Amino acid sequence: GAGAPNAAGTHLVYTCRVCQYVKSEEIPVHQHTYEGDWLTQTQATMLAEGTEYRVCTGEDCNERETRTVAKVEVASIAVTTQPAKTYYQAGETFDATGIVVTATGVDNSIAHVTEFATFDKTTLAESDTAVTVSFGGKTATIAVSNIPAAPDPMFARRLVAAVAPVANMMIEPVKIPIKSTTNTLNQAT
Repeated sequence: GAGAPNAAGTHLVYTCRVCQYVKSEEIPVHQHTYEGDWLTQTQATMLAEGTEYRVCTGEDCNERETRTVAKVEVASIAVTTQPAKTYYQAGETFDATGIVVTATGVDNSIAHVTEFATFDKTTLAESDTAVTVSFGGKTATIAVSNIPAAPDPMFARRLVAAVAPVANMMIEPVKIPIKSTTNTLNQAT
Protein backbone atom coordinates (compact mmCIF):
# COMPACT_ATOMS: atom_id res chain seq x y z
CA GLY A 1 0.00 0.00 0.00
CA ALA A 2 1.00 3.61 -0.31
CA GLY A 3 2.13 5.71 2.58
CA ALA A 4 1.14 9.28 3.31
CA PRO A 5 2.76 12.09 1.32
CA ASN A 6 5.48 14.04 3.11
CA ALA A 7 7.30 17.27 2.37
CA ALA A 8 9.73 15.49 0.09
CA GLY A 9 7.06 13.71 -1.94
CA THR A 10 5.09 10.52 -1.63
CA HIS A 11 6.42 7.53 0.29
CA LEU A 12 5.30 4.21 -1.22
CA VAL A 13 5.64 0.86 0.52
CA TYR A 14 5.21 -2.42 -1.38
CA THR A 15 4.78 -5.81 0.30
CA CYS A 16 5.16 -9.06 -1.64
CA ARG A 17 2.18 -11.36 -1.08
CA VAL A 18 4.24 -14.49 -1.42
CA CYS A 19 7.40 -13.85 0.60
CA GLN A 20 6.31 -10.75 2.51
CA TYR A 21 9.32 -8.78 1.28
CA VAL A 22 8.80 -5.05 1.93
CA LYS A 23 10.13 -2.49 -0.44
CA SER A 24 10.01 1.25 0.24
CA GLU A 25 10.21 3.94 -2.44
CA GLU A 26 10.23 7.69 -2.20
CA ILE A 27 8.66 9.55 -5.13
CA PRO A 28 9.76 13.18 -5.09
CA VAL A 29 7.22 15.97 -5.55
CA HIS A 30 7.39 17.35 -9.05
CA GLN A 31 8.43 20.97 -8.95
CA HIS A 32 6.92 22.78 -11.90
CA THR A 33 9.35 24.88 -13.86
CA TYR A 34 7.82 27.59 -16.00
CA GLU A 35 10.13 29.26 -18.47
CA GLY A 36 9.76 31.09 -21.71
CA ASP A 37 7.36 33.64 -23.08
CA TRP A 38 3.84 34.11 -21.88
CA LEU A 39 1.28 33.10 -24.50
CA THR A 40 -2.01 34.90 -24.97
CA GLN A 41 -5.03 32.89 -23.96
CA THR A 42 -7.54 35.78 -24.04
CA GLN A 43 -6.58 39.14 -25.54
CA ALA A 44 -6.97 42.12 -23.19
CA THR A 45 -9.09 44.96 -24.61
CA MET A 46 -10.28 48.34 -23.39
CA LEU A 47 -13.46 46.55 -22.27
CA ALA A 48 -12.08 43.41 -20.59
CA GLU A 49 -9.00 41.96 -18.92
CA GLY A 50 -7.12 39.22 -20.73
CA THR A 51 -5.22 36.11 -19.66
CA GLU A 52 -1.81 34.67 -20.52
CA TYR A 53 -0.27 31.29 -19.79
CA ARG A 54 2.93 29.27 -20.03
CA VAL A 55 3.46 25.52 -19.74
CA CYS A 56 5.70 23.62 -17.31
CA THR A 57 8.93 22.49 -18.94
CA GLY A 58 9.02 19.24 -16.91
CA GLU A 59 8.96 15.94 -18.83
CA ASP A 60 5.41 14.79 -19.62
CA CYS A 61 3.98 17.72 -17.67
CA ASN A 62 1.39 19.94 -19.27
CA GLU A 63 0.57 22.00 -16.21
CA ARG A 64 -0.22 25.63 -17.06
CA GLU A 65 0.56 28.73 -15.09
CA THR A 66 -1.83 31.60 -15.85
CA ARG A 67 -1.95 35.29 -15.07
CA THR A 68 -4.40 38.13 -15.63
CA VAL A 69 -3.53 40.92 -18.04
CA ALA A 70 -4.95 44.38 -17.26
CA LYS A 71 -7.40 46.08 -19.61
CA VAL A 72 -5.83 48.19 -22.33
CA GLU A 73 -5.62 51.81 -21.18
CA VAL A 74 -7.80 54.25 -23.11
CA ALA A 75 -5.74 56.94 -24.87
CA SER A 76 -8.68 58.96 -26.23
CA ILE A 77 -12.34 58.82 -27.20
CA ALA A 78 -14.22 60.51 -30.01
CA VAL A 79 -17.83 60.96 -31.06
CA THR A 80 -17.56 59.53 -34.57
CA THR A 81 -21.29 59.89 -35.35
CA GLN A 82 -23.33 62.68 -33.80
CA PRO A 83 -26.67 61.86 -32.17
CA ALA A 84 -29.75 62.31 -34.34
CA LYS A 85 -31.04 65.13 -32.13
CA THR A 86 -28.87 68.10 -31.16
CA TYR A 87 -31.52 70.85 -30.74
CA TYR A 88 -33.30 71.01 -27.40
CA GLN A 89 -35.64 73.19 -25.40
CA ALA A 90 -34.83 73.76 -21.76
CA GLY A 91 -36.02 70.85 -19.65
CA GLU A 92 -35.84 68.25 -22.42
CA THR A 93 -33.99 64.99 -21.83
CA PHE A 94 -30.78 64.38 -23.79
CA ASP A 95 -31.34 61.67 -26.42
CA ALA A 96 -28.21 59.74 -27.49
CA THR A 97 -30.00 57.83 -30.27
CA GLY A 98 -27.71 57.45 -33.28
CA ILE A 99 -24.50 58.41 -31.49
CA VAL A 100 -21.34 56.34 -32.05
CA VAL A 101 -18.50 56.69 -29.53
CA THR A 102 -15.12 55.21 -30.47
CA ALA A 103 -12.16 54.69 -28.12
CA THR A 104 -8.50 54.39 -29.09
CA GLY A 105 -6.23 52.42 -26.77
CA VAL A 106 -2.61 53.15 -25.91
CA ASP A 107 -1.82 50.11 -28.07
CA ASN A 108 -3.62 51.85 -31.02
CA SER A 109 -6.52 49.41 -30.85
CA ILE A 110 -9.93 50.88 -31.68
CA ALA A 111 -13.24 49.86 -30.13
CA HIS A 112 -16.83 51.04 -30.43
CA VAL A 113 -17.77 51.82 -26.84
CA THR A 114 -21.11 53.59 -27.27
CA GLU A 115 -23.04 51.23 -24.99
CA PHE A 116 -20.46 51.70 -22.21
CA ALA A 117 -20.16 55.49 -22.46
CA THR A 118 -21.80 57.81 -19.95
CA PHE A 119 -23.16 61.35 -20.40
CA ASP A 120 -22.87 64.20 -17.90
CA LYS A 121 -26.39 65.52 -18.48
CA THR A 122 -29.78 63.96 -18.73
CA THR A 123 -31.97 67.05 -18.57
CA LEU A 124 -30.77 70.06 -20.52
CA ALA A 125 -30.93 73.67 -19.32
CA GLU A 126 -31.31 76.72 -21.54
CA SER A 127 -27.64 77.59 -20.89
CA ASP A 128 -26.28 74.18 -21.99
CA THR A 129 -24.23 74.23 -25.19
CA ALA A 130 -22.55 70.82 -24.88
CA VAL A 131 -22.96 67.36 -23.38
CA THR A 132 -19.82 65.57 -22.17
CA VAL A 133 -19.44 61.88 -22.97
CA SER A 134 -17.01 59.75 -20.89
CA PHE A 135 -15.38 56.34 -21.16
CA GLY A 136 -12.23 54.91 -19.59
CA GLY A 137 -11.35 58.18 -17.88
CA LYS A 138 -11.39 60.15 -21.15
CA THR A 139 -13.99 62.64 -22.39
CA ALA A 140 -15.38 64.17 -25.59
CA THR A 141 -18.10 66.75 -26.13
CA ILE A 142 -21.25 66.87 -28.20
CA ALA A 143 -22.43 70.34 -29.24
CA VAL A 144 -26.10 71.00 -28.54
CA SER A 145 -28.21 74.03 -29.41
CA ASN A 146 -31.14 75.44 -27.53
CA ILE A 147 -34.43 76.33 -29.12
CA PRO A 148 -36.03 79.14 -27.12
CA ALA A 149 -38.70 77.79 -24.84
CA ALA A 150 -42.23 77.99 -26.18
CA PRO A 151 -44.34 80.69 -24.54
CA ASP A 152 -46.46 79.63 -21.63
CA PRO A 153 -49.64 78.14 -23.16
CA MET A 154 -51.71 79.80 -20.42
CA PHE A 155 -50.26 83.18 -21.41
CA ALA A 156 -51.41 82.64 -24.98
CA ARG A 157 -54.92 81.73 -23.78
CA ARG A 158 -55.10 84.80 -21.56
CA LEU A 159 -53.96 87.01 -24.45
CA VAL A 160 -56.62 85.58 -26.79
CA ALA A 161 -59.28 85.99 -24.10
CA ALA A 162 -58.32 89.65 -23.62
CA VAL A 163 -58.26 90.49 -27.34
CA ALA A 164 -61.32 88.51 -28.44
CA PRO A 165 -64.04 90.90 -27.16
CA VAL A 166 -62.44 93.80 -29.01
CA ALA A 167 -61.98 91.80 -32.19
CA ASN A 168 -65.58 90.61 -32.13
CA MET A 169 -67.14 94.05 -31.66
CA MET A 170 -69.41 95.14 -34.44
CA ILE A 171 -68.37 98.50 -35.70
CA GLU A 172 -71.36 100.53 -36.83
CA PRO A 173 -70.78 102.46 -40.01
CA VAL A 174 -70.85 106.20 -39.43
CA LYS A 175 -72.68 108.37 -41.96
CA ILE A 176 -70.92 111.59 -42.64
CA PRO A 177 -72.97 114.15 -44.56
CA ILE A 178 -71.17 115.59 -47.55
CA LYS A 179 -72.19 119.02 -48.72
CA SER A 180 -71.99 119.81 -52.30
CA THR A 181 -70.97 123.29 -53.27
CA THR A 182 -71.50 124.78 -56.64
CA ASN A 183 -69.46 127.64 -57.97
CA THR A 184 -71.30 129.95 -60.20
CA LEU A 185 -69.44 132.29 -62.39
CA ASN A 186 -70.78 135.56 -63.47
CA GLN A 187 -71.04 135.37 -67.09
CA ALA A 188 -71.26 138.39 -69.22
CA THR A 189 -73.99 138.42 -71.68
